Amino acid sequence: MAPDHPLPPCQATCRNCLLVLAPPLRLSFLPQPDSTRGRITITGAVLSALERATLFLQKMLPGINLDGAVGFQVMEVQLRSVQDKWTPDPQLRPLSLRARQLVNNLSILLHRSIFYLKRSDLVYLREFLTSIQPRFWKLPHIWTQTNASLVYPWLEPQDSFPADSSDACLVQLLGTGKDSSQPCRLSHFCRTFMTKPGHSGYSLSHQLFFFLWAKM
Repeated sequence: MAPDHPLPPCQATCRNCLLVLAPPLRLSFLPQPDSTRGRITITGAVLSALERATLFLQKMLPGINLDGAVGFQVMEVQLRSVQDKWTPDPQLRPLSLRARQLVNNLSILLHRSIFYLKRSDLVYLREFLTSIQPRFWKLPHIWTQTNASLVYPWLEPQDSFPADSSDACLVQLLGTGKDSSQPCRLSHFCRTFMTKPGHSGYSLSHQLFFFLWAKM
């Protein structure tokens, strides 16, 4: 979404929050992830980082923007998924309880975020409201791993990716704009623009949104 809805540094996306808030893990001291003890230790460290990110969200909630809300919404959905997976395992049950508490906190904060998003730009929120609804997100399990062969061997020398065009195409995909009729009806321009290879950073993240939302 367009970056003209300002947010303090590192608050714009969940990813950036985690990078700032999570202390670096010393990999040499971590147990192997293929053991139960290793999985518990590493998962506990990840949950600790997510808990700190959630506290950060709570502190900075009045300044949240839509990108941040989407990131935390995805985080909540992923936590719900792993919580259900961990609950039957007695060894992972304490982690499941932590994940459940984190989900509850996120749910409350995301509900409250609607008030601040309405206050900053009501029209913008209406167009993208679907993307921050809990039932919208059903993350495909096949996307939990990355195919390294798909990494671009080159990047655009100047990453020109107008935010207004990106927003217009995302709204067109959702079918929520003034001139939209049904979701997933895309112009030739949007099909080409949102799938063009060679982008990175902000541009690539919005292309990822495009494919994620199409999958939903």
